[in-house]
Amino acid sequence: MKRKKSKRGILIKRADTALSLIVRKTEADENGITKCYTCNWEGQWKGTGNLQCGHYISRAFLCVRWDKNNNRTQCYACNIRKNGNSHIFRRHLLKDIGEKEIAFLEMKATGDCKMKTEDIEKITYSLEAEWESLR
Repeated sequence: MKRKKSKRGILIKRADTALSLIVRKTEADENGITKCYTCNWEGQWKGTGNLQCGHYISRAFLCVRWDKNNNRTQCYACNIRKNGNSHIFRRHLLKDIGEKEIAFLEMKATGDCKMKTEDIEKITYSLEAEWESLR
């Protein structure tokens, strides 16, 4: 028998989906083409699944999971096969947001952060509203 997903699990999935759509679409050009942040492979922002929302710091750290400074478009090879290609991801982030913001992300990820279901619910609704405004 298949287990029913918890409210928290459903909210996390919805927030992940909305953020992935936002990141990939906002990084795409007028033709819908976007590049992998770590290797520059090009593809359509939606469709084939070859482009995904990659994370500099693992999604396991909920306090930075949906932080846009932590997320960029990545190809399947970099995101999955190369485990995010984090050394290149960090080098590019350094140019884009600077050491201070990277240090802040890293501190948030390792700090004493507790995400309640209500916090995740607010994040989910906010990301879904943002996605609706981009459609």
